[in-house]
Amino acid sequence: MNKFWTFIAGAFSGILLTIVVLLIIGSAKGESSIPGLTTFEERGQMMEAEQYSIIQTLSDSYALAMEISLDRFNDLDISSLPSMLTPVLLIGDETTHFYDGLEVKVTNNKRFYQVGTYKYETKSEDWKTVPAVMLLEQK
Repeated sequence: MNKFWTFIAGAFSGILLTIVVLLIIGSAKGESSIPGLTTFEERGQMMEAEQYSIIQTLSDSYALAMEISLDRFNDLDISSLPSMLTPVLLIGDETTHFYDGLEVKVTNNKRFYQVGTYKYETKSEDWKTVPAVMLLEQK
């Protein structure tokens, strides 16, 4: 009977150790709940955009968005045109609920910062990588 309890204790310890190791590996990768999203250790550059319009919602707090900047567009600054036409993955916080067509603007103390990259496959089966952006307190 003593061997039986030793076997049970060993099996339980092995299962528990496996779960702990998998949790450590999962948290070390820095993966998010959205496949294809890679986040930086620290926030990246501040984005020039002052407003984004959501074009496709992926979940409540993740959405693809395009820059809205009539001032930059009216100036016809050709060098800024590619950044204006590139979508971004807009990431909200736990209180955010995105929907298609929503316009998200900077505030007095918050700006858009790149916090990672997002890689996804388009309907035409091309792979695109775009900046992942959050509205954060200004540094």
